[in-house]
Amino acid sequence: MKISVFYDHIKQAQMQSGGEISDYLDMLLAAGVNGIDIHLTDLLADEAFLLPELQKRNMQVSCIYETYDLGVETNDTHPEECALVDTAARLGVPTVLVIPGFFTEEEAAFIDSKDRELFAGSSMPEYIVAFSELPKVQCMAKRLTKLCAYAEAKKVLVTLEDYDNILSPTRESKMLMWFVNRVPGLMATFDTGNFITCKENSGELISKFGTRTIGHMHIKDRGVRKNGFASCIVGEGYLPIEQIVHRMVKSRYDGFYTIEHFDLENQKEGMVLSAMNLRKMLLGKGKK
Repeated sequence: MKISVFYDHIKQAQMQSGGEISDYLDMLLAAGVNGIDIHLTDLLADEAFLLPELQKRNMQVSCIYETYDLGVETNDTHPEECALVDTAARLGVPTVLVIPGFFTEEEAAFIDSKDRELFAGSSMPEYIVAFSELPKVQCMAKRLTKLCAYAEAKKVLVTLEDYDNILSPTRESKMLMWFVNRVPGLMATFDTGNFITCKENSGELISKFGTRTIGHMHIKDRGVRKNGFASCIVGEGYLPIEQIVHRMVKSRYDGFYTIEHFDLENQKEGMVLSAMNLRKMLLGKGKK
């Protein structure tokens, strides 16, 4: 059973409630957590302290993530995104998550107009052609293709997620799947709580993605506050988290399930309760 949390949540809990990072790792280990997802900058800054603390608890870094601007052409033979893969390979981290950059407001507006045409009767192929012909999208795919080939040689899996930003080129399922289908070796980090921001149902989409395309999982629930987008403890929101988890277990997914609730008011309590609820779901003992 592979359950992880964001290192950012641990640091936020420390700011909210005090205590040492090592104490939080003990607390999380007791709750069934055995991994952490971490921003590359945080990992490089805290590596000397953090890695020994994880190792002596038989915990590990489950995923490293970083944001780049892959929509810009480069002639660099070793572009900056390779550092993410190099760090993962050096530390034995199985998966990296790349945020590939963002559209301009004009580019996002163009894609939104094609979205409206799609729902007005235009076909999905027409939408995908318009999306794929954007120079920034083509450049992202090109650089991701090179990155995935580089990562494969180092036995590191590269993923993109359904990132919940209006300017994200992967915010909708059809956008994310375009990249996954286009770039050899690329897989998805399936975030259970982000598709709802585009009015998509993660419970329905999980079967469309499946283990063939999912390399990592972010388990994010949503509460009713903030127009339905509030962070909340896993299992206490309105999203079909248990249904999704059971689907992944049944399909023999063997990657990490990373608990995510940025900016929760009480991260210390939230991480433990989320881990307990998620563990019950993975064992088939959640709410029915």
